[in-house]
Amino acid sequence: MKEQVKNFFSFLMRFGLSALLLGWLFTKIDFKHIWEAVKTADMQYLFWAGVVYFLLNFAIWVRWMILMKALGLKFKRFSSLRWFLIGLFCSLFLPTSVGGDVVKGLGMAKETSYKTKVFASIVLDRLVGFVAIVMIAFLAFWGGRHIVNDSSIMISIVGMTLLSTVLGVVLFSHRVFSWATKVFGRWPKLKESLMNLHYDVVLLKGKQQEALWSLGISIAAQVVLAFDFYLIAKGLHQDINVFYFIIFSPLVCVATSLP
Repeated sequence: MKEQVKNFFSFLMRFGLSALLLGWLFTKIDFKHIWEAVKTADMQYLFWAGVVYFLLNFAIWVRWMILMKALGLKFKRFSSLRWFLIGLFCSLFLPTSVGGDVVKGLGMAKETSYKTKVFASIVLDRLVGFVAIVMIAFLAFWGGRHIVNDSSIMISIVGMTLLSTVLGVVLFSHRVFSWATKVFGRWPKLKESLMNLHYDVVLLKGKQQEALWSLGISIAAQVVLAFDFYLIAKGLHQDINVFYFIIFSPLVCVATSLP
């Protein structure tokens, strides 16, 4: 009972913080000018942006399926698609985009009864996507440095590179992961769950082909996402170089993963 009350208040605090931040954000938005922009928008561009966004999420779902199969997880495609879409929907309202991952993970865990493997596939899905974000951001900044000459962007990209490297080392190194989980010594069940997650993640080590396919899809998805933003900008009569979207959309993706 105490644990349920604690979880309820924890959720309430996160929800309240998100509501306050969103409320503050909405006070900064000029809805009158936004409505004017929407009324004069070129719907043809926005239509194709919607089509591209649908295809983008289909590719991300395929990436998740590849990783689940690589971990030996047996599942129904329709179930995975259903929970992927539910998670995508929930990420619009939860404090971070990772919240949607938790929802789809819990749903798929009930479908397959392999909770750790499901969440291992989601962790790997995020990690592969993050590596692709770093690669695209670095290449785009290098190629478009004559357009955007700002050292703070390079600092952000370097920070993302270091973070992805640290995450990869922690997840795939048994010695490092075991050392990192010592802080959870007071909660043996949680520590055991994290170690099981690590053992499932390591299963991808011998699956180079699946890893490369996942990375390839991730890189393509980042480029397509930038192009989707470009289409929306064109629909709103904004003449912005596509390089800006290729550089900044990875940074935005990282930011939306944080609280």
